[in-house]
Amino acid sequence: LTQARLSLTDTPVSQGEIDSVVTAQKAAAQRAEAAANTRTTPGLAGMLAANANLGDIFVSPAQGRAALDEDLAGLTPRDIGNALKTMFGESEPLAIEQMRFIQSYFSELVSK
Repeated sequence: LTQARLSLTDTPVSQGEIDSVVTAQKAAAQRAEAAANTRTTPGLAGMLAANANLGDIFVSPAQGRAALDEDLAGLTPRDIGNALKTMFGESEPLAIEQMRFIQSYFSELVSK
């Protein structure tokens, strides 16, 4: 987990990677919107009840696709980097800092 975190914060994602994910997300939203008319009444009722139990607001697949389109418009590697820094913080986890200190300490001992 720590290695994945460092990789994400140290190596920026490319615009191509972002575009690929955005394309896949939009395609999934379009499929959900296209299938909206095929939902059964019990299935729709179940979704409404589940959303109500979670305190979520139910939106139609068309509303979800529109919100996704708005949220993902113009997404850049800088946006992703800023979001990751907000999620993970800009400094290394304490465990990594401690590990580097210990490695440095033992390296000095061995070299003496």
